[in-house]
Amino acid sequence: MPVYWQGHKKAMASIKENVERFRSQLGSVQLMVVTKHRSAQQIRQVIDAGVQCIGENRLQEIEDKYDLKLFRELKQKGGELHFIGHLQTNKTAKVVRFSDCIQSVDSLRLAEEIERQAAKLGKTMPIFLELNLTGEEQKHGLSEADLASSVEAIRTLQHLQLRGLMCMGKDDDLEATRSAFRRCRQLAEQFQLPEVSMGMSGDYQVALQEGSTMIRVGSAIF
Repeated sequence: MPVYWQGHKKAMASIKENVERFRSQLGSVQLMVVTKHRSAQQIRQVIDAGVQCIGENRLQEIEDKYDLKLFRELKQKGGELHFIGHLQTNKTAKVVRFSDCIQSVDSLRLAEEIERQAAKLGKTMPIFLELNLTGEEQKHGLSEADLASSVEAIRTLQHLQLRGLMCMGKDDDLEATRSAFRRCRQLAEQFQLPEVSMGMSGDYQVALQEGSTMIRVGSAIF
């Protein structure tokens, strides 16, 4: 049985309070709630709390949760579903169909495949380019050296809307995380991109200080 089918009654009681606590801190910064492995009850509480952006890492979970009508309810209430996990090209067609935005575009090749699939659906797909600014080999993302050519090429694609940049901090190193976030913001400004998606449960305060426009929070909500 998938983890996200399981009930978490103790945690569910505080979801709305946690959402409200984050909203009081964020001002105009958008809150994305990441629902990986979360139960149907928890996700419905997030939606009922008025969260307008949910993030998912895996296609299989998106498909399962659509079957439960969870993400259809989100969209009916004007919310968005963002794909934030590593995306393999063979899964691109389904992710494009289900998602409102793909934040984890880590190569020009992937962007071109998203363009092809979006064109088939007559859909314009908002995307973020994912950057690897910490130099960690285990993390995905474009290098800073490849960013300019990727931005230039993507801006010629008719079915993509380049909305911003996304990055992750460095595990257990807040100073390196701060440096990465600051550079991500600078690069977004350089390329005149309005949004910067950075900051998770453990480092969102640093992200806010460095100019994030969207934080991706999971465990701090649940």
